[in-house]
Amino acid sequence: ISYVNCLVVDTQIFVPRFGLGEVEDEIFREVGAQLPSGYSMVPIDAQRILILNGGLHCLAGLVRSSSK
Repeated sequence: ISYVNCLVVDTQIFVPRFGLGEVEDEIFREVGAQLPSGYSMVPIDAQRILILNGGLHCLAGLVRSSSK
């Protein structure tokens, strides 16, 4: 995996989760503590998403374009 992207929808920030366990959970806690008031982080299992479609932001583009 060469890059990571996220998706911001209103006050929720969807971030990829790669299944790294406690190390990854600690990063989410540290970053989550630095978010502006009212914002929340939503980890999404991204291993298959990255292999099949790209990052979370790319996946959201696929969903949007399919409704046209």
